[in-house]
Amino acid sequence: MSGTTAVAFSASPSQAIQNANVYLFNFIVPVKLDALYLQFNTATQFAGTTKIQGSNTNNGSDWVDLSAAIAAGSTTNVTANGAVSVTTPIKYPVTLNTTTAYKYIRITGVAASNIVAANASEVYLDFNNSSYVASSYPKSTCSNDTDGDGVMNQMDLDSDGDGCPDAVESEFQLMLEHRLQCQQVEVLFIQEGLLPEQ
Repeated sequence: MSGTTAVAFSASPSQAIQNANVYLFNFIVPVKLDALYLQFNTATQFAGTTKIQGSNTNNGSDWVDLSAAIAAGSTTNVTANGAVSVTTPIKYPVTLNTTTAYKYIRITGVAASNIVAANASEVYLDFNNSSYVASSYPKSTCSNDTDGDGVMNQMDLDSDGDGCPDAVESEFQLMLEHRLQCQQVEVLFIQEGLLPEQ
């Protein structure tokens, strides 16, 4: 949905949502979620209740419920990851099958109902922090340039632009940490009578 301002659903012709992929999220590696938020920029959302399900094959036979049936929401929710205020959302808290990570997560209809004309504008995911491994999702590109010199931080020898190379700064930090540890050991030895006071 990158670059898309909203996904618009059309109510004509009728489209059944029960056990259908209303939204399907495909992750690089299986993930555990604590919640999924679907934000709408229209007052109408889904005609009936919906839920989220997880699968590791997406073959149609192994979908398991991750949330109970959820009705349309009108209150603002705040995400646990990032504290983003989400208005006019449906929040799907993961309360079922919480111990398994899933490669595919979908929003599906619970009862026989049809899609209604609505605009979904954003999706937010609360990943389970205790099981989330950020390095499993590397950035395709790095665009951080702290000092604004046109050289990305990972290639910049002086990323903060203070005139002191990063390698020197990092060595200086290590020396300070080492010196502090040595002073703490020396104080301990003096306190224990193993070294004379100076």
